[in-house]
Amino acid sequence: MSDANNDDILTVLRNEISEVKGEAVEAPDEAFREMHMIEDIGLDSLDLMTILFQVEQHFDISIPEPDIDAHDLARVGNMADYVKRAKA
Repeated sequence: MSDANNDDILTVLRNEISEVKGEAVEAPDEAFREMHMIEDIGLDSLDLMTILFQVEQHFDISIPEPDIDAHDLARVGNMADYVKRAKA
């Protein structure tokens, strides 16, 4: 995907998170953007790393480990914004 927009990114994140969690994450987009993958969705740190890897593969980007904490990428909206910037 060469030009990722917010809706595309959120759809991919929702699909990846739902796949890892084993059930659909049901929430309107605005609420979904505010969710923390560990605290709100119930994933663990290994799940988060799996999602980060899948996002890197899907969008053909690299997410350096220091960026995970620096940009609070466990929060869905922050991850979506990070991907959008990385694809710009």
